[in-house]
Amino acid sequence: AAASLLLCTRNLSPMPNRGYVEAVRWDDKHYINKDSIIMEIGGYTGGDARKYLKLGPGRYFVFEPVAEFFEVLRHKLEHEQVVRVLPYGLGGADYRANVSIPHRRGGGG
Repeated sequence: AAASLLLCTRNLSPMPNRGYVEAVRWDDKHYINKDSIIMEIGGYTGGDARKYLKLGPGRYFVFEPVAEFFEVLRHKLEHEQVVRVLPYGLGGADYRANVSIPHRRGGGG
């Protein structure tokens, strides 16, 4: 059986006189179903995961290298049987890095 790969990305779209603006489209993902495997790179605090999980994928992998956000994701998604949260970043080389998070006001995320 042939496998197909469809990439759903959060991307930057060029906008006249505004530079690049983030464009994310959730509601047109009619091709996500029980046979889908989603890999989210950089899960932050789980907002995207909650939206995609409503579409019913078969498996969902979330990669989040920042320990603070990994713990938030792990607790938020621990009851979702199709989800696996992984404490890694993805890139072109193997290395360890320190990530500093600036103090946020108002609770963010």
